[in-house]
Amino acid sequence: MSAAIAAYTIVQTMSFAVHGLLMRPREVWAEVGGLSKAAETTERVVSLYLPTLTLGRVAEEDVEVRGCPFSSGQAIILDMVGANATLRARTGDQSAHMSFGAGVHKCVGEPLGRAFLDEVLPRLADAFPDLAFLKDGVEPHLTSILQCPTTLPCVLDATNRRLNARMVEIRSKADARAIVNDDETWMPPTMVEHLEALQEKSGHDLSTAIAVARNAPFFLSGPRHETIRPMVMEHLGGNRISAWHAHWEDAASAASRRLEGRAKLDLVADFTDPLFKAAVKSVLGIAARDHERFDALAPKIQEVLHPWLPMRDLLRIQDVMADLLGLMDLPELGADTPLRLLNAIRSETPEGFDERALKSLVLVLYGASFNVRHTLANVLYHILLLLPEEWRFVRTRAEFEKRLDGLIAQCAATKYIYHIARTPVQVGNETLEAGTTARLQLLSINRHEPVGHLAFGHGLHRCLGAAMSRQILRTAIPALFSRHPDIALDPHRHHYLKMSQTIAFDLLPCLLP
Repeated sequence: MSAAIAAYTIVQTMSFAVHGLLMRPREVWAEVGGLSKAAETTERVVSLYLPTLTLGRVAEEDVEVRGCPFSSGQAIILDMVGANATLRARTGDQSAHMSFGAGVHKCVGEPLGRAFLDEVLPRLADAFPDLAFLKDGVEPHLTSILQCPTTLPCVLDATNRRLNARMVEIRSKADARAIVNDDETWMPPTMVEHLEALQEKSGHDLSTAIAVARNAPFFLSGPRHETIRPMVMEHLGGNRISAWHAHWEDAASAASRRLEGRAKLDLVADFTDPLFKAAVKSVLGIAARDHERFDALAPKIQEVLHPWLPMRDLLRIQDVMADLLGLMDLPELGADTPLRLLNAIRSETPEGFDERALKSLVLVLYGASFNVRHTLANVLYHILLLLPEEWRFVRTRAEFEKRLDGLIAQCAATKYIYHIARTPVQVGNETLEAGTTARLQLLSINRHEPVGHLAFGHGLHRCLGAAMSRQILRTAIPALFSRHPDIALDPHRHHYLKMSQTIAFDLLPCLLP
């Protein structure tokens, strides 16, 4: 029986190690490959990814260990994860550990465990160099003595895959970049035309959804898109966004300060969510006659309108949009309003945009900007998974700036970008018919390297809020770790929202000393 338990611990170590390694940049996974480095890899893996949290011992006699007295018969709980961390810090050896125990009760399965990891991890990394896991599909298992994932859903490679007769998933970075750079051959989903045809055939009133889609930049091409893009970029573009730096610094400082005195906290509810509301609503100029109700409804529009929504879900989202548009106020134009997007574009009175259209545009931008909140939480989780000595870069502005794009590429909340072929087109080894949807799967595309990532899209349909998003991330992350350098995850108690288009935390528990 003990041998069976030891064997199962090997499997748990393997799954925990794969999870941890795949959370890191692709080059870390590449370094695992090759049997020649197997022994070195195994030592580091069993130090960092130990599934055993605690071991119990009983003192057989009165004894003192390093100045701490123990009485005969006293039960002792050994913190194995903490012991490994202490050994690494004390010795400077990132492979130092006591994961197999020591003495007469040293794990009898140690040789089997080492042999298994020596063989399996390198062969897995060599066989699947582009392996990437679906983070929000991971199910953690946690007890007082054990931690490990019980599911680890993965994408095995970066090869494009046909999903059905009308949709192909693009995982190749080269193919993805070719698609986003070719606006003549590819276009965004034709949501307005789809909704108008659906309204006519179904008899349902979809006028609100149509109004929103008509002002959603990611559904548009042609003259209306050509009007919206410069109109928004005039106020949210990289050259203009500096006017809001002080505002974001204040919001990040206030959100970090509110965590003081807390032993336990949820980084979503206590940090990323309030920071997001404070940082974004002012920039977009959103004023609501009932902010509490607006804030309660707004997250529901994250399940973005798309042509594959069932009618029931479409009507539900439309009702939420109608309520939100009704709650949005249009304050009087004043001297300070050019900084606030809604009133700024109102003052320009663009042709073809009434007040409902402008409110719809700003509401769409606000819905899309929830990805800033989610990406921020994803980045914080990623950093907190690293060893404390590994995330010192966050405290140095220059070093953090170098790493920011890599963090965004790895942790972007957006799962997919959609484009539709205007004409027959060759993608890889396959010719796609006109009307075929290319679903760009960012998990695989962005895993290669940070340069040229598509977290914000690219080309004519690059995210209008990219500059704002980057600045909020650039400000909020150092603010949190500067004020709370000892913050730590409450391991494996996190929980993801179940969202089809987004990787987003619902709960991210952490501890403060």
